[in-house]
Amino acid sequence: MPALLKNSNFHIRSGFLLSLALIIACSSLALAQSTTSEKLATVTGISIQPAKEALIVNWNKVPGADNYTIRWGTNGKYTNYSNAKGNIYNPTTNTYTITGLSNNTTYNVSIAARNSTNTYTKGDYSQGVKATPSDVVLDRVTGVMVKYVNKVFIVSWNKVSGADNYTIRWGTNGKYTNYSNAKGNIYNPTTNTYTITGLTENTSYGVSVGARNSIGLLRPGAYSVDVIAFTTAPAPSTTTTTTTLAPTTTTTQPVITPNTFIDNFANSLIDVSSWKVYHNNYGSGNNELQCLTPNNVSPTNGTLKIVAKSETLACKNYGTYNYTSGFLGSREAGKYYPRYGTFEMRAKVPHGHATWPAFWLRHRNGSTAANGAEVDIMEYFHAQVPGRTTSTLHLAGQKNTYKKTTYFENPTLSPGWHTWSVTIAPVSNGVKFQFLVDGKDAGSYVDTNHTKWSSSAPENATWDIALNMAVGGNWNGIPGQPIGLLGNGSCAQGGTAPNNCTTTNILESKFPVTYEIDYVTYKPL
Repeated sequence: MPALLKNSNFHIRSGFLLSLALIIACSSLALAQSTTSEKLATVTGISIQPAKEALIVNWNKVPGADNYTIRWGTNGKYTNYSNAKGNIYNPTTNTYTITGLSNNTTYNVSIAARNSTNTYTKGDYSQGVKATPSDVVLDRVTGVMVKYVNKVFIVSWNKVSGADNYTIRWGTNGKYTNYSNAKGNIYNPTTNTYTITGLTENTSYGVSVGARNSIGLLRPGAYSVDVIAFTTAPAPSTTTTTTTLAPTTTTTQPVITPNTFIDNFANSLIDVSSWKVYHNNYGSGNNELQCLTPNNVSPTNGTLKIVAKSETLACKNYGTYNYTSGFLGSREAGKYYPRYGTFEMRAKVPHGHATWPAFWLRHRNGSTAANGAEVDIMEYFHAQVPGRTTSTLHLAGQKNTYKKTTYFENPTLSPGWHTWSVTIAPVSNGVKFQFLVDGKDAGSYVDTNHTKWSSSAPENATWDIALNMAVGGNWNGIPGQPIGLLGNGSCAQGGTAPNNCTTTNILESKFPVTYEIDYVTYKPL
């Protein structure tokens, strides 16, 4: 009896194991069959860039796909395929250029994912996307600056995406009689700088720059707005007397149009008719850590440098500070600018968690008054938004009426040149503030309650201009403290204060830190 029971138990276990094996085998077969018959996902995220007689197509990659079929045609029909000559002509990446098209004709484009190893079947074609090939015009050149040095004009401008060379034209009396490519396009500059020679002293020239692309995919862009620059003959030598005179500033700045202001910092001294260099702590607002001194501001080699330093100094009537920096304001020089127009700056803005460079306008009645305002054209809170500057409006006593951040470059210890501007203009329902970074839209705001500040100051003298760089403060990091920790004790990007704040893309400031400014302009509407 025990032997029989033991034998029966063996048969029961054997039957169970056999059944389990069959179930696993069937499941594996079903899974293999399911995998073999599974379709690829439908292509999404299709974007098309028109070019001359071509369409440049991009899309999101599909998991499991090793190539894609593109089809296109007109009038709702698909008469052309990327694999018309065989699958080897299908793209294996998520981009494809369709050539041989007619400009100004609308095409339908559709894409399907494929897998040539037959692990998966072909995916469905995407919905059709319509696009029209055309000659794409390059952007207009912006930020043109002309400096007169040693009998030549040094011209610089913002680079234009897609341009591989530029044409410079110049002349007098409103006519352009000279071109950089007068002898052929090979004489056009390929970078964003050019030197004009053979000029006549004491003569006004008009200078304009146009972007070009010689490979034919893009046609030339429009010429920039004219810049009028003046050649100034060297001052005659004078005999030195025993009388000691206060230093004066000789202005050789180009004039664009009447009522236009431009400072390109070409002289070795600050133009005291336009700027006051601060020597104070500016109230230590926002718990900033710097003393502002004239020694931290210097125009050299054609640009203005505002330098933040780590140094202990007795700040004039305000106690001892461990950091110094610089501030230029036009208010104390008695210089105010009209209510409407464009204010622009070209600068290299430093990246670092402990510094706060800025370019801003203050209303004649003050920044926080109920009948005042503040226009922050550019502030850089590096620790909070690395690589993105912030434009902010504080209007009629209300803080942060408008605020937007805009990308300008990836964090780097070697920043590049960029432009920031605001155009303030009346519109049908109020006053519009249009911000630009490198000539591109960086946000706008229409103030429908503008009378609270616009009617309280002269129209021809509403704003002053301020340039400065703070150290530390509530909205920036503190030198020597953990990266990502703000002066107000919170984390800039999240995390746990004080020692475990997020540090994504945040760079540490290495003192001294330089904020370099090429020019500041005001242009009337």
